[in-house]
Amino acid sequence: MKGKRILFMVLLLAAESEPNFAALPWRKLDAVQSERVLRVPAEAYD
Repeated sequence: MKGKRILFMVLLLAAESEPNFAALPWRKLDAVQSERVLRVPAEAYD
């Protein structure tokens, strides 16, 4: 739990200090995850 709390605080500080940098990776990550979720079942059923 302590490691997760520290990681959260680091992410929070990064988001406060550099909002543009903090927003881009999360959007990119969401796009990659949604692509993966859509792509993997299609490959499995093909």
